[in-house]
Amino acid sequence: MARRDLKVPQRQPSAARSPSNTIDSLWRNAALEQVPAKTVLFREGDLPDSLFVLSEGLIQLYTSCGEAETTVLIVKPLTCLLAGPILRNEHLTVSARSLQPSHLFRLGAADVRRRVGLD
Repeated sequence: MARRDLKVPQRQPSAARSPSNTIDSLWRNAALEQVPAKTVLFREGDLPDSLFVLSEGLIQLYTSCGEAETTVLIVKPLTCLLAGPILRNEHLTVSARSLQPSHLFRLGAADVRRRVGLD
């Protein structure tokens, strides 16, 4: 799917504190990805390399202990996935996978930290 087919998310209340030029520059560098159902986006314990914004679809955040999995949250659009660990460069405490075909914007974590740090 071409990027022009999806609207870039507008400023959300949580982004209201960020200057518009910071948000605009982040969106200019965002890559749109279409992922099939059951795609693992990231795993618990990983250091995040990307910030994902769900545009369409459903994402399951889950945690594992041995063979057992527990769903923490089902994420619907328009949601930013785990901004806190990305901004603090911390290991992730949950894993994520798509429950159905989904569209996500991927923003480089280092770019997000650098640009937000300029505010």
